[in-house]
Amino acid sequence: MTTLSPHLIIGVLSLQGGFAEHVSHFVSPSRLGLSSSSVIEVRTPDELALCDALVLPGGESTAIGLIAARQGMLEPLRDWVNVKKKPTWGTCAGLVMLSDKAEGAKEGGQALLGGMDCKVHRNFFGSQMASFEAPLVLKDEAVRKSVLGSRAGDASAAFTGVFIRAPAILEYGNDVEPLVWVAPRLLSDANVPDLSVTSPSSRQSSSEPVLVGARSKHLFVTAFHPELTSDCGFHRFFAETASLKTGKKLLFARDESSTSTSSRQERLPGAPQLDAEIRDKVVSGVQTWMKQ
Repeated sequence: MTTLSPHLIIGVLSLQGGFAEHVSHFVSPSRLGLSSSSVIEVRTPDELALCDALVLPGGESTAIGLIAARQGMLEPLRDWVNVKKKPTWGTCAGLVMLSDKAEGAKEGGQALLGGMDCKVHRNFFGSQMASFEAPLVLKDEAVRKSVLGSRAGDASAAFTGVFIRAPAILEYGNDVEPLVWVAPRLLSDANVPDLSVTSPSSRQSSSEPVLVGARSKHLFVTAFHPELTSDCGFHRFFAETASLKTGKKLLFARDESSTSTSSRQERLPGAPQLDAEIRDKVVSGVQTWMKQ
């Protein structure tokens, strides 16, 4: 089963974690505003086959891997990422699952999909008590413009990242392009972790920017949670990138309604068009009848 839609279909893996928030960011009129028919929750191989692009949400990476294996999704996901090479975005736990190597895994290890030539630390910034928010550094102008939109021209504008038991990218290969950094010590009024204490063996200075977002060919990863903010900038960036890679257009809800109206008119090519005066009389007559 494959998608026959002329428009991009984005799937959100919905086994565990913050999948509902991702779906909302894509389809809510106050966020990106995509058509609800172009974003689906994915729990089975058949649902995965309907998609052109996929989001792996934040949550608990070990739990997501276990549930995926139990539901027969692990191998289809690996095939999606490593063989079919479809556009995929991993956030937080999704970043861990897309990495080739992960430090700090629970005893016995965990299932990884792989695909991104990088090594991450699962809980680089510490426990959930060390969660924090911080402005992100976007150095690539094209990425900055896509994420920040009309605010990109303001040098002081920034996307605020939400970090909850967040991972970080420790090492990466030549095919990986670093895109997003965070410098926690630049904040003065946040719950900021002391990186000299919570970092893994490759300890970094607490003032050194930490790599928290990257892309490699068809893969995009972020260590933070864009779906927990009111800003849909990173969802727009992924949707636009997936659209370009697949050659499929994005379907917005506002366009779907106008297309639907146009299609209904096209199905009745011989139907006479009422002029305004007759139409008004018909409407007035119906309203009078309803009041009786």
